[in-house]
Amino acid sequence: MINLIPPSAEKLIVKEYWLRVLAVWLFLFGTGCLLVASLHLPTYVLVRNELTSLREQVANNAAGTASFDTGSAALATAMEEAALLRSVGTSSFGYVLDIKTLTNIAGDDVVLSSFNFIKTDGATIVTLTGTARTRAALANFRDVIEIDDRFTDAILPISSLIKDRNIDFTMTVTSVRP
Repeated sequence: MINLIPPSAEKLIVKEYWLRVLAVWLFLFGTGCLLVASLHLPTYVLVRNELTSLREQVANNAAGTASFDTGSAALATAMEEAALLRSVGTSSFGYVLDIKTLTNIAGDDVVLSSFNFIKTDGATIVTLTGTARTRAALANFRDVIEIDDRFTDAILPISSLIKDRNIDFTMTVTSVRP
């Protein structure tokens, strides 16, 4: 076969051919990159939203951890108080009975605000602090305690009976329960 194309034109045709081949490959490569990017876009959006959600959860958990630290401090205090109550021994149940008994005796006219127990060899001395509506209610409260078999003595300072209404008082009661 005879080549009728001159050598200078043949070089130009070969150059054009390779230029077109390169252009087609670059177009295919670009189209592939665009296709891959469009397929990865939903995954990117999902991962970014999940990351934002996780950051918010971490922030919320950090706030929850702070409240947990506060709760654990309160629990530690409660455990120390429980250990203290355990060290008191079996007589702590007697203290609860004394509190319930005295509260029942007090009724509505006398409000007891604090109890202080001192354990001695044969008895328990209870120091009561509270408020009575009237002088008569306070005197009646003292008399009922003295009559009760569970208590041997009720000492109410005379200074507590000076006022007529809304009387703040401190009374010392001796319980027969050791």
